[in-house]
Amino acid sequence: MEKRTDYSEKDELWLVERLRRESPDLHNRFRSSLTVIFNMSDHYQRLFPHFSDHSILHALNVTRYVDLLACHAENQMSVADCYILLMAVYLHDIGMCVNSQQLEEYRDQIDMSDYRRGLLLDDTADLVRTYHHELSACVINKFWSLFEIPDEEYAAYIAQVAKGHRKTDLADRVKYPNEARMKDGELVHPCWLAALLRLGDECDMAADRNPEIIYDSSYYCESADNPIGSMFFETIASIRYVSIKPDLIEVMTDPLEGNRLEQVKTMVEELRSKMDYCKSVLQDTPFSIIQKQIVINSFIDERPGNMTQNSLNSALIDR
Repeated sequence: MEKRTDYSEKDELWLVERLRRESPDLHNRFRSSLTVIFNMSDHYQRLFPHFSDHSILHALNVTRYVDLLACHAENQMSVADCYILLMAVYLHDIGMCVNSQQLEEYRDQIDMSDYRRGLLLDDTADLVRTYHHELSACVINKFWSLFEIPDEEYAAYIAQVAKGHRKTDLADRVKYPNEARMKDGELVHPCWLAALLRLGDECDMAADRNPEIIYDSSYYCESADNPIGSMFFETIASIRYVSIKPDLIEVMTDPLEGNRLEQVKTMVEELRSKMDYCKSVLQDTPFSIIQKQIVINSFIDERPGNMTQNSLNSALIDR
C-alpha cells in the first residue's frame, strides 16, 4: 500500500492538537472516551458479520479525512467545534451496535414511517442498518456520561452532527443552524460539522477500510451467496487510497478496465454527489468545501517490480 500524502504535511491531526492546546479538559475527555467507544464499536459484527468495516478503524480514517477537509477553516472554528466533530466522527456508527432489545427501546424516538408502511422487512439487522444514524443519536443522548461528554448540551450537538452523516436534511436550519451559542459561551456550527462528517465518511472507500491483517475480505469476495457484496468488496480492494488535496480529491486505484473501472466510477460518482450536496447546504454559511474536483488515477507497471503513478484510466469529475 502506498503511503498516503496530504497537503498538511503533518502527522498530528490539527483538530486533536487544537483541542489539546486550548482545552485540556475536553482533550482528556475525548481521549478517555476512546476505550469505551473501541469496545462498543466492534459489536456491529454481531448483526453484520459480512458488512464493511464500521469499527473504530473506520472512525480513524474518517477523522483524517475531516481533519483535511476542515483545515482551511481552522480559524473560523471554535474549540467546541473541534470536540463535537471528533466525538461525532467516533460515534456516528455506534447505532450499528444496538441489539434487538435496545432497538425496541428506541423505536418511539425514531421516525420509522417506511417500516410502518411495510417498505422494510421486520428484521432487526435490516432496521438497524436503515436507521443506524438515528440510533447513534439515541445512544449518544442516553449514554453521554459513559462517553465522558461534559453535559447533555454537548451530547445533543454531538448526537445531531453524528446523525447528519446520512439521510438527514442538513439544510434544515432548525436542526442544523449555521451557528449556535452554547451555555458556556462557545460558538458552534452544526451544519458545517455535519457536512464535514458526511463527506469524510463517504471518502472512506479505499482498501485500507478493511485491512487484511484483521479483516478477511477474501471471504466476502469469494462468496457465491452474495454476488453484490462480493462485487463491492472486490471494488474496494482495487482502490489504493483516497487523498484530500487543496483543490481536489484524488482516488488512486490499481490498473482498471471493463466492469471494475465502471464500478469505481460509480462509487466516485456517489462521492461527487455527496460533495455537491455538502457544498449546496453550506452556501448560506461562512464555510465551504474548497475541493473543486475528483480525480481517478491508477498505478501501472512500467518495469518489473516497479509501480508508478499514471493517469491511464483517469476520470475527471469537475464541480
